Amino acid sequence: MTARAGGGRRSADHGGSRTGAVVAGPLAQARNGADLVRRAADPGFGGPRTYVRRILVETPVVHLDELTDAQRDWLRTRQQWEAQAFSELLGLETDIRAEGVALVDPEDELTDLHLPGTGTVPQAALLLTERLVEHLRPQEPEHSATGGTLVIAVAVPDGLVDEVLTGLVAEYDQRSYLDDLPSLREALLDLLVRMRLIARAGRQRADGEGLPEATPKKHPKDAR
Repeated sequence: MTARAGGGRRSADHGGSRTGAVVAGPLAQARNGADLVRRAADPGFGGPRTYVRRILVETPVVHLDELTDAQRDWLRTRQQWEAQAFSELLGLETDIRAEGVALVDPEDELTDLHLPGTGTVPQAALLLTERLVEHLRPQEPEHSATGGTLVIAVAVPDGLVDEVLTGLVAEYDQRSYLDDLPSLREALLDLLVRMRLIARAGRQRADGEGLPEATPKKHPKDAR
């Protein structure tokens, strides 16, 4: 697991659909199902512009490690113009951070998944996030523009989630949850992954994960 930077109220799955999951790739060129999905994710002629705009609309928040160098460069130079366009066309507010970009629906109409929210799982997920931040927050995070190293995510050590959950259960006198702590943990992590506050450990798009073959990871000007 990796924990993401971020805070505030989040809404997920803008518009109730995720067009990135719709298979629209070239069937004749795909070798298998996985290759077809990768090709369907290829923005084609639109390049970084199409991909970045699509993923911004489809997801609650986009972190920089989910973008290739070319996509990061496009977003960095266009983010203010894109923020204005999203506001005028979709009524969405753009929250631009060093770690990435989030689109916020001020009318709160585009989703039925919220954080914070009511019920045990959303409330416990928020408490879990707060405690993980306390444990894992970098001491002196800096932006690369100032000569520092930008921290987008940090690894969650094995056992830390269970340790924090056990403490929360005892603190809030909910010991009945100790009988099925694994199920509670999975429910909380599933919600946080869907909200993109936590990511499953593994390679990111910046590392070439999910890219069609022969797609450059770096911007052409940075290629060696």
